[in-house]
Amino acid sequence: ERHVLDGVAGIEYQKGRTTDADIQGIGFPSNKFKKLVSATNIEDANSSGTEFAFASYFARANYKLDDKYLFGASFRVDGSSRFGRNNRYGSFPAVSAGWIISEENFLKNSNTISFLKFRASYGKTGNAEIGNFASLSLFSATDYANIPGLVTTQIGVPDLSWENTTQLDLGIDFGFFDNRLTGEIDYFNKKTTDLMLNAPIPAVLGFTTITKNIGSMNNTGWEFVLNGAILRGTFTWTASVNVSTYRNVVTKLVSPVPPSQ
Repeated sequence: ERHVLDGVAGIEYQKGRTTDADIQGIGFPSNKFKKLVSATNIEDANSSGTEFAFASYFARANYKLDDKYLFGASFRVDGSSRFGRNNRYGSFPAVSAGWIISEENFLKNSNTISFLKFRASYGKTGNAEIGNFASLSLFSATDYANIPGLVTTQIGVPDLSWENTTQLDLGIDFGFFDNRLTGEIDYFNKKTTDLMLNAPIPAVLGFTTITKNIGSMNNTGWEFVLNGAILRGTFTWTASVNVSTYRNVVTKLVSPVPPSQ
């Protein structure tokens, strides 16, 4: 028996920051003066900035036995500054297995079946593609009658958390007649929960939507691939056929929140 085991573990950190400024001036003495300091009047100025951070901890291991039994497992914990303080981290495990059945003694010398492999995997992933401050209550500076003040621009959602997707994949890879005819059959079932969407709220609150984890959906499908090596040698001729199906069902979605009576 031959055993092969390998793995890796690590930590990742990512931080992004974006700033911009826009200043407009008029009254330059000539086209040769291009710096704002040469402008007679500064008409308008604006600046903004945003940032985010991710921290990830991960580990992965693969095991192979006799070049025909394959196993894999991974686990990662991801944290994002975009979520509320109590929900910044999510855990995402995954496992996989494969069996190269054509390496078994009862098929190894087959003249018909050149390659046959069964494989399966199941894992969980997370999505954090929302605004950098979607979980926070935000305010903006404004003025009224030349008096400075603040105005609320977003209602915070401290419980906002990761959008989660679990997926099951099953597949068969095959080859016949010295791999002149090859192909694969795949099935997947993907379930997404805690969809991050804009939920409607009564306009009397001063806003019409709020970002929440409010939906779920299920995607399933099949894929069939068939490849044929019609001619081999100096002149090569191959052909391929691909057929797939896809079904998407929304299993949960928030309803508009009616205003209080």
